Amino acid sequence: MYEPEVLRVYGATPLHYAICCGALRAASALAIAFPHLSRDKCYVDTDGSCSKNPAVWTTLDFASYFCNLYLNKDRGRHESFRQTSVILLTLQQNPSALPFLQFPTPRQRLVAAGRDAEAVLETFRSVAS
Repeated sequence: MYEPEVLRVYGATPLHYAICCGALRAASALAIAFPHLSRDKCYVDTDGSCSKNPAVWTTLDFASYFCNLYLNKDRGRHESFRQTSVILLTLQQNPSALPFLQFPTPRQRLVAAGRDAEAVLETFRSVAS
């Protein structure tokens, strides 16, 4: 797989940046508070030339890219990005299975999800499987 040395990203959301940083808990909180971010796209230039035709990437594309990047290099990071992919797939394919997403405001969704980040991640995992 081609691994560019530089990714130039345009039009990214906070969720894209949380994914790039490998901040799984931050990405989960953003996805719960603002589920629409999971469907947002941004533009990525992988050759470093500031091309006029950058690729369009979804948040899932970001997570998948980094998951593959760390596949044989860093097991912990690979697993974090794999879990992020599971969360994004769940949000896109089966949001009604996540009870905390049924609330109308970001605050209500975060309160309903609870304070235990590991329990929230387990909810995502169980719905995805």
